[in-house]
Amino acid sequence: MRHGSTTRSRGAFRLFFSIARHTLRVIRSIPRGSGLFRDDSPKIRGSRYGRPALPRQSHIHVHRKPPPHGRALRRIVISVACGILTPPLCLAQQPVAVEPPGDDEQIIQPEVSRLPEKLPKIDTEDFEVGAFVGLYSLEDFGTEVQYGTQAAYHVTEDIFFEGAFALAEVSDTTYRSIGLSLFPEEDQTLSYYNLSVGFNLLPGEFFMGRKTAYTAQVYVIGGVGSTDLAEEGYFTLNYGIGVRILGNDWFAVRVDFRDHVFDTDIVGRSKTTHNLALQTGLTIFF
Repeated sequence: MRHGSTTRSRGAFRLFFSIARHTLRVIRSIPRGSGLFRDDSPKIRGSRYGRPALPRQSHIHVHRKPPPHGRALRRIVISVACGILTPPLCLAQQPVAVEPPGDDEQIIQPEVSRLPEKLPKIDTEDFEVGAFVGLYSLEDFGTEVQYGTQAAYHVTEDIFFEGAFALAEVSDTTYRSIGLSLFPEEDQTLSYYNLSVGFNLLPGEFFMGRKTAYTAQVYVIGGVGSTDLAEEGYFTLNYGIGVRILGNDWFAVRVDFRDHVFDTDIVGRSKTTHNLALQTGLTIFF
């Protein structure tokens, strides 16, 4: 760890200063007359302000050379000091391997008092059933009221399967006004059922006011089914988008927009029709 490296460096520098202090004591204990610290070069006495004065024969004093044993003693002391001080300095400069902390080891231990947790009481059931009402626009015949029921099974938090059945009353009154009768009777009951799969895309919250928020989910859905009209059945594709708003852990409000696509020849020629439906309903979980 980095703390261990800092401790070793401090110990090495303490050893360095201790050896240096003892070396100075040894040097101070050497007699001054031994010639160990005497300069061998001749010295010329200068003037009062440190400027060199004119050389005079009577003022030149040349010191005698120190004895040979003084030079040898000085070299021995310097060599011993260098030999003693070099290992601690090298030891202090050596890199220390730092072991990384383990995955389960926490470097900083937080001292935070945690508040007691209150777990929400959410039902674990994945079934959803409900009823809906809305508008169904049959292409070429106008828009009528529809009503039906639906049931869903939530496989995961993001995927669910749904089945739906609905009824609507349609009429060919407009065509009868110009002498065309497209249905056996003026009013006909349109019914359809489908099996679909949905994907929850955007879980979030729905706000009502400043202080009230409900859990909400935006989803896309699509599937296949059948539409029965005027004693004929038509294979139908449906796809759309919806939002689910949870009032609590067992109650939800749903709003869906779907397009029911099927081929028909009711108006005298075969064509692909897009029949839009807008519906809202209430569902419960169990």
